[in-house]
Amino acid sequence: MQPKFPNCGRSADEALKIARQHIEWGKLTNVNGPYIREYKLGGHRGFLNQLEGDLGTAHIFSAAFYFPWGDHDSFEVSCMTIKGDREGALKRLEQLIERVEKID
Repeated sequence: MQPKFPNCGRSADEALKIARQHIEWGKLTNVNGPYIREYKLGGHRGFLNQLEGDLGTAHIFSAAFYFPWGDHDSFEVSCMTIKGDREGALKRLEQLIERVEKID
């Protein structure tokens, strides 16, 4: 669940706000992004956030997917991988969504 941004799975503006907050919290530098777009992943419609940047000395690719959860909330799944591994990150996000659905 995403308590600070409960509409990030329903609104591109809210998805962008949380993406910018993650950059600040993570102290990322040399950031390319965030890029927010509507997306369908694991059978859910929501918003995909993608960016590249530096986390300390590591060059990373970060992907997060925000989707509606229940009537009033949103759920966030995210992962970081090596810069350039977009397909691997999307596959991990899909696997995370499958695990969440098994818990629910």
